[in-house]
Amino acid sequence: MSRDGKNFVIVNQVESQQWGCVEEYGPLVHVTYDEMQSNGLAIVQRSLGEYPTRKKTEKSELEAMPTSAQKKFEREHKHVGVSLQNGSEIWIDPIHFGKRGMIGGTKPERQILRLPTTQDTFFKALLEAFRVAD
Repeated sequence: MSRDGKNFVIVNQVESQQWGCVEEYGPLVHVTYDEMQSNGLAIVQRSLGEYPTRKKTEKSELEAMPTSAQKKFEREHKHVGVSLQNGSEIWIDPIHFGKRGMIGGTKPERQILRLPTTQDTFFKALLEAFRVAD
């Protein structure tokens, strides 16, 4: 979410075939506040559903940016991690910046949504995670 709260940017993820960790994938997905408020759950569930079948063939849009632009992006946005757990829960973790980079929020900060859930419940949980993110 931009620091001014007017829009969201989804950075899709893929599991690295080489390293086994998660890394950025594809283009940045820009979503307005109104779009996220009215249809964010469907947008995020679509992305989470595509995750297992993604194959990385080139740098993501974020990775292709010069380092200065990547740092600017990090400064201008708050970050949360959204994941599907056990196929039945969406976890939303606020991200904090430390001396060694980004780290996930603590367990008490995590928003856990049992599926199925509503758009309103999802959006409220998302905003709460962004509220406590750095």
